[in-house]
Amino acid sequence: MPESPNESEEDVKNVLVKLFEDVLHVNTAQNMMLGGSHRLPRCPGPYNQGRPRDIVMRLAHFPDRVEFFVELKTYRATNRNSILMNSFPQIDDRRRKLLQPILGEAR
Repeated sequence: MPESPNESEEDVKNVLVKLFEDVLHVNTAQNMMLGGSHRLPRCPGPYNQGRPRDIVMRLAHFPDRVEFFVELKTYRATNRNSILMNSFPQIDDRRRKLLQPILGEAR
């Protein structure tokens, strides 16, 4: 995703919305609640010169996160070259650890 000089957080949000709509085909991208988004600092070295910095975002609303990852799964099935990572907050990790045994027993 191209980067413009002096890019604000609102500009990064617009880049993400465009990505959601054009690449992932998420219809509700304009209404998604982003908890925050920004570009990572540039690492020193010749490899990173001239390349746009990575974007970090957090989806604040759980249904938005679910919709995003459903579309991402479809996208990854057709495009193996993309790398998108998922990290959950600590509260989600604790909730998952509590629910995992219950899920195992139910199966």
